[in-house]
Amino acid sequence: MDRMPDFHLSRPASYAEAAALLAGDPQARLLAGGTDLVPNLRRRLESPTRLIDLGLVQGADELEFGVTELRLGAGVTLARLAADPRIASDYAALGEAARSAAGPGHRSVATLGGNLCLDTRCVFYNQSAWWRAANHGCLKYEGDTCHVAPQGQHCHAAYQGDLAAPLLAIALSGMISRR
Repeated sequence: MDRMPDFHLSRPASYAEAAALLAGDPQARLLAGGTDLVPNLRRRLESPTRLIDLGLVQGADELEFGVTELRLGAGVTLARLAADPRIASDYAALGEAARSAAGPGHRSVATLGGNLCLDTRCVFYNQSAWWRAANHGCLKYEGDTCHVAPQGQHCHAAYQGDLAAPLLAIALSGMISRR
């Protein structure tokens, strides 16, 4: 993989501070576990001017059970969700989705927020800059053709956020709180 582009690293202590940094730099990106973002930086799919590391944000790793609600911070790791016995019993689909996402090594650092904000995946998009250039880019990035379906006018990259569907079902049932 290529070297990562230059960027400024900020480590805010609160969501309010992170939001202010993000608002002040339109090219900034949020970083939690980084299992998706870091390879994309190395592939030059993104070149942010600033990375805002959410690792020190108080409450980011919150996993709290109420009588009728579940509170999840964006920094909760997929491994923690996958291993929690209460998630397994009360929110089985969420636990199963967390267990099926990636491999154990990735789950130990991959976060809920990162999983929900994953960039779409495609064998023609998620490649190095030189590989994409040799193939004249793709419809999603630096090109005018989707190599999956060259006759079409739409990108066919697929969203891989494994936890989105179970969280949506839980939220619609009223069992999860939003913050």
